[in-house]
Amino acid sequence: MPIKKNKISYTLDLSEQLTKIKPSKRKAVSELIGLTIVDSIEEYTAKGVSPVSKGSYKKSLSKEYAKKTGKKTANLYESGDMFGDMRVDSFKDKVTIKITNKKEKLVSYNHNVGDTLPVRKFLPNDEHNEVFKRSITKKIKDIIKDAE
Repeated sequence: MPIKKNKISYTLDLSEQLTKIKPSKRKAVSELIGLTIVDSIEEYTAKGVSPVSKGSYKKSLSKEYAKKTGKKTANLYESGDMFGDMRVDSFKDKVTIKITNKKEKLVSYNHNVGDTLPVRKFLPNDEHNEVFKRSITKKIKDIIKDAE
């Protein structure tokens, strides 16, 4: 799904990758993939780096904001609400990562597109054919290989 103000989500189609896995195991595998993606997003942003391939991420904070929060690097964890609201919907052939809270959707949208906040892209935009970094893609492939 494209990143929109009212819908912040990314769906990874796994239908072709999961064909060698027993149908009864596919949902569990997609669930593990979803949780791995969320963990990877959190790992990258904690370091002030975008988990999106070629994704922009303004690492520095304004002096005022850095003083207010006591942080030196933007990690998208001011209050923890945005990532605390990140959800994984797993299906037998796809996984969707999404933000569900109305306020957090706006914050997420603004960080992903740089509308009113500095760009700190943490979720790929399907509309622009964006994908996660190669290391995250490798983790996904490893999960699938192990499940086969």
